[in-house]
Amino acid sequence: LFDTLEEAPRDTFLWFQEKVLAPLLERQQVFVMFASWSPPRESVLEFRWQVARHMRAYPLKPLTEDQTLEHLRLLGENEWSVHPHVTRITGGLPGLNEEVLGAQVHTELDLLRHMVRVIFDRMGKDAEKYRAELLALSQYRQFDTRLLEHLLKTLWSERYKTLDRRATREILKNLRETILVEQHPDGYGYVVPSDVRTVLDYFQRQQDPKLHHDIHCLSARWFRSEVEQGDAVSVADELFHIAGAWRDVAESDGKLKMPSDLPNGNKRLEQLQDRLAFGLKHLKENKRADELANKIAAVINGEEFYEILSEKEVNALLKQSREIELEK
Repeated sequence: LFDTLEEAPRDTFLWFQEKVLAPLLERQQVFVMFASWSPPRESVLEFRWQVARHMRAYPLKPLTEDQTLEHLRLLGENEWSVHPHVTRITGGLPGLNEEVLGAQVHTELDLLRHMVRVIFDRMGKDAEKYRAELLALSQYRQFDTRLLEHLLKTLWSERYKTLDRRATREILKNLRETILVEQHPDGYGYVVPSDVRTVLDYFQRQQDPKLHHDIHCLSARWFRSEVEQGDAVSVADELFHIAGAWRDVAESDGKLKMPSDLPNGNKRLEQLQDRLAFGLKHLKENKRADELANKIAAVINGEEFYEILSEKEVNALLKQSREIELEK
């Protein structure tokens, strides 16, 4: 078992495959398991064909809430081993579950701080340097360099006031080297790995609700603009950030309000359907309309949406996205 493969030096890893693993695998004398981020950084995961031809890839998933509670009970009893929402704090990651027992804290926010500190301590050398930026990016299901530049200039105007596209690409390179930003699994844009993103996002919501809300509103406007410029698929991300902003308002006990230029959530499903209809109408003249409509439905059917919308709302949006009447 080779754990935390993303930390392997590339040359050493390739040499080990060629000189050790390939001969063993050829004689079928060994079973090899590689464990790493899902998906691992492609710059590290380079396999020799002699090894790759014997491989089967199985994506690892975090433990469920029930599995996490059972894991904590097996590790030892404490106040968190019966906490009903402990997976919000550990993300269901076994390594972070183990950290729960050693944390001498009693509030949820203090335990979250401990978990975030553990995550950043295990990342690349620049992770702490870009702590605020990485926490902000944990709110996104995907982003590209244009959105990254807009986010940096908006949230940290003094620090990034001279930022241009070239400098943004350099920052993205630095962020990726922390292993807390990776290529999106669908190949479009970038994302904080899903297995730690839930932990970082929940921490961001708890420690700075206003900033969390502001980022969702900023992002809803960004993706709305993308839709208006013809990128219909971006309507799914617009819906995601609108719903995220609504959740922030609901959790704020009246301290946060929706800005006047965004749907206020008074008629949630109706407002979501109006925005989805606006995005879908851009598909009618597109030769890939069916494919793009399916892409929108796939995004809406993702785990992220079930975290912020009811099952009834998700199903209604899925039905709407699949019933688009395309012009012949």
